[in-house]
Amino acid sequence: MLPFNQRKAAALAAVLACATIAPANGGIVEGVYRGSDTWLYLDRFVFVPASTEDDKGLMTITLDFPDANTSNPALMLFYKGDEEQGVQREFGLWERAYSTDLLCEEKALVAQQKGGIYIPLPGNRPLTRYVDEEGVPRWSVTVTTRMTTNRARWMFITVGNCQPGCGSQYCSNSLDFRYNMTLTNGSGSSRYFLGEKVLFH
Repeated sequence: MLPFNQRKAAALAAVLACATIAPANGGIVEGVYRGSDTWLYLDRFVFVPASTEDDKGLMTITLDFPDANTSNPALMLFYKGDEEQGVQREFGLWERAYSTDLLCEEKALVAQQKGGIYIPLPGNRPLTRYVDEEGVPRWSVTVTTRMTTNRARWMFITVGNCQPGCGSQYCSNSLDFRYNMTLTNGSGSSRYFLGEKVLFH
């Protein structure tokens, strides 16, 4: 099996290839991470406007993580910039989260601003418990979100293991997770997905 970084690069190349050939298509990206990072960038995708409900963009992410007190994963999405001296910066929030030395919990606060989405897991979503091949109990949760936008927008997708605005010295823990993402700009079978609506302004 290829190392994680190589598999990630190959999967991303496949997504970009699909986007280049036919923007209405999507891609599937998957990977495994276990390391010292508390916050990690997963991928990005362009969601485009849709003329019908069935054609709206869809993002489905399944995240597996250990059944442990140290696991408090959250998805952090960045899709819109902020204003600087009255001028809208397309990737302002993303640049602030990615290009600075912010702690995980500080990045989570950025994701909670308008133009970002903070999704603590599992929230009220169903959990599936299983034991992996190493004998470690794990939880699996799926987030399915329907995207509505009035113009093409990049969505930057990250995951963190921390609590936003935490005031103690124990605000975050290292990441240990597996993920599978399906990203589409809807057509055909995409109408069978259910999701929470996220309105892009």
